[in-house]
Amino acid sequence: MKLSRPFSMTSEKTRRKRGKRHGNATSTGNSSTASGASMAKNDYHVIVYRILLYLYTCLKGGEDVDPKRLDEIALAAGANERYWHYILCSLLDYGFISGAVRVEVDNTFDRVYGLDGACITPRGIEYLTDNSFMAKVRKFLKDAKDIAPFI
Repeated sequence: MKLSRPFSMTSEKTRRKRGKRHGNATSTGNSSTASGASMAKNDYHVIVYRILLYLYTCLKGGEDVDPKRLDEIALAAGANERYWHYILCSLLDYGFISGAVRVEVDNTFDRVYGLDGACITPRGIEYLTDNSFMAKVRKFLKDAKDIAPFI
């Protein structure tokens, strides 16, 4: 199952016209996605990218995953608990990570535990390195870092 880009009812041609009218290059701007919407630090794909990149770095470096570092990713993104666990559950469901456990608590929402045993899977590595949307996120984060390197 592939993750897809958000659905947009506005056509690409209309978005370009609006961008020109307002002095924005929405289809090529640094913080724009393929659908013309701005990316933010708490966007699903940005958080997914950061999680997968951290897990891949741990795997390549032979290091154990530090759940506190994953917590830092959540805090930096401003992700609330439900959203954070939704993202982690989706990574498990899509087979991008393994080694963590999904648990239903109090009939509210599923939570993910055991992140110290989490590991990126080959499918997760492929998604991180070969997916075109992840490439856009990578560019967005690089541009954001160039603009504000100390944030």
